[in-house]
Amino acid sequence: MNLTITVEKGGGSLSFSRSDISELSYVNSVSFDGNEMQCDELYAVIRQTDGAWLEAWKGVTRNAPVWLTRNNAQALTEKMFFKTLQRVSNRDFRLTAQSPIGRLTSQFHGGLYSGQSLPDVIAEAIGGVIPRSQYSFNEKLRSVSVYGWAPYQSRRETLHMLAIAYGFIIRRDGSQNLFFTIPDADSYALPQSAIFTGGSADYRIGAAYARIDVTAYDFRETDADAVTLFDNSGAAPANRLLVKFENAPVYGLAASDSLQINESGVNYAIVSGIGVLTGKPYAKIASVVSAEGDPDADPERVLSISDVPLITSLNADSVAEKFRAVHNAPAVVSMDILRTNQRAGDRISFTDSYGDPRTGYITELSGSVTSIDRAAVRVLCGYEPVWGAAYDSVIILDDSGTWTVPDALDGKTLRIVLIGGGQGGASGRHGTDDTASGCGRGAPGAGGKVYEGRIAVSAGQSFQYQSGAGGAGGVPSSEYDTDGNGASVYRTNLGSMGSASLFGDFSSDAGGSMAFGYRDMIQNVQYALPGPDNGVDGGAATSGRENGDRQSPAWINVERYAVTPLWDASQSWTSGDVGDGLRGNVGDNAGYDAWAYGGLGGGAAVGANGFDGADAPYYDYGDTGGDGGNGADASAVFPSDTRAYGSGGSGGHGGGEGGRGGHGNTTEQGGSSYDGKRGSGGSGSSGENGADGCILIYFHS
Repeated sequence: MNLTITVEKGGGSLSFSRSDISELSYVNSVSFDGNEMQCDELYAVIRQTDGAWLEAWKGVTRNAPVWLTRNNAQALTEKMFFKTLQRVSNRDFRLTAQSPIGRLTSQFHGGLYSGQSLPDVIAEAIGGVIPRSQYSFNEKLRSVSVYGWAPYQSRRETLHMLAIAYGFIIRRDGSQNLFFTIPDADSYALPQSAIFTGGSADYRIGAAYARIDVTAYDFRETDADAVTLFDNSGAAPANRLLVKFENAPVYGLAASDSLQINESGVNYAIVSGIGVLTGKPYAKIASVVSAEGDPDADPERVLSISDVPLITSLNADSVAEKFRAVHNAPAVVSMDILRTNQRAGDRISFTDSYGDPRTGYITELSGSVTSIDRAAVRVLCGYEPVWGAAYDSVIILDDSGTWTVPDALDGKTLRIVLIGGGQGGASGRHGTDDTASGCGRGAPGAGGKVYEGRIAVSAGQSFQYQSGAGGAGGVPSSEYDTDGNGASVYRTNLGSMGSASLFGDFSSDAGGSMAFGYRDMIQNVQYALPGPDNGVDGGAATSGRENGDRQSPAWINVERYAVTPLWDASQSWTSGDVGDGLRGNVGDNAGYDAWAYGGLGGGAAVGANGFDGADAPYYDYGDTGGDGGNGADASAVFPSDTRAYGSGGSGGHGGGEGGRGGHGNTTEQGGSSYDGKRGSGGSGSSGENGADGCILIYFHS
């Protein structure tokens, strides 16, 4: 067998024939579960008889192409890339070469993905390290959309995560360039004459898993406070310094003082100057998807796949199924073959040394080259490939009726997410007055309960379904309770819970409300969120200061307070005006004075101004103040409803505060004066009703 190794270099190449090569070995492998990101390697010991060997190797750069050509019955060429050259004796040098995967050691900035094409993400991860002309894609991969988070890590680690999450494998095309593809469903027969006697068949007895648990992730913006990501205050200025965010992606970056953000992403920032860099970490939400394994396996044998944040609710099922298929495959056959054109990733059919017919995928092919090309292979037998995402499309049902499985979904497994009606918001509190304190807005209602299930379906199969109704908002109350300090506080009444969404035997009541709701990644819509905090506190009563003038008693420094809804700054309601003061019908003949102030205006509330304070009433002695104005009753008005299905209702609005009565005054010895009565607080409003629920049906198109 003729054998040639060619090493390219600037201005030419080095070529070594079979007589120059004293040793040669190689490893060629493919991971079908993506749990490893293998790098093919080639090792050769080359004998140099020319004393000018070092001069000959000059011009060979790291990652220079290395070609191995075997001119056997079916010529096979391997393309690797130069890694190292070591002298191992006076005349022998050990050459190490690797596949392009080994070149992906530099760092990749990663990112949050929301439906980008898998080939585009792979190309981004590879960057310019491997020229675009040196890799290609199976067109089927273009239908796969990527969701989730790729951390700041090496490019190879990112490819590793993508392979776990989406099940592609990396092979070589006819030009020896990388080919990102899916396992081939077609097989070819390996001749019995190419199989050496011996070998082994591992029937995986005791090795199967009873369950496969896969952790799925989602990342959400929250109302959390910003955290410090970098601080060089009091230190030397940064000059395009890289700051990595390693624990979670970050949004809302801000720099203080002279610090400037030159470049940034969710995983990093490049900064210059002096100051503090802050940002808000995304909330990481994890859930576990389980797939049943071998029913006869030890129930304690559970395979857990976690810490792969590119696994989401859309592809977790397929990841679980892929690992189950690989690790619970019926057999792994190890044998030696006479290698012609076989490569790792091939699907072959053969009869093993024990007479059993087999079909499976070559996962590893290794060996050394002597007079014949004898290779040790491992074959994963009985494995049916699983790749891509289990779900890429969604149907929304938001009414009630019968849903029939269309022909296109025959034999598929559906993921059903039921979102119940949201809870109504709590009522706003009655306005503060002499009875109790209040005015506060109500709390938002909780999001509807969320439950998900899976079901295998057939075309024409029918399911009864019903979308849950949102719960009613809490009704305002004039009753009050006593707090821990013994003070009286007007009550707020919670809204009612929404009703359940139903689909066949599934019910959202089997789930629960979620602090961050449920996000449909395909549409990037968040359902079942807690209600918006659109409730508005009741307004304060008008304030002022007495002028102290007995002849013309009046309020000075008067402040009237406005209530403005959060959703419409053009609307505003104001506390009531003050009442007029009065000097009594007394004077020098009586020997004393009497005077009184008008009442202060009541507080406003959403939908109404507060009532004006009353004038001081006329009496002969003029020593009685005017009553305060009543607070306004709040109206249950809310912004136009753009809430997603299953969202809770906003809390109701607080009633306006009752205005304080005016003071009555007299200088009569032993005489009496009377203050005006405080106005009554206004009624709070009902909370907003919760949003109706829905049913999401996920499937693979």
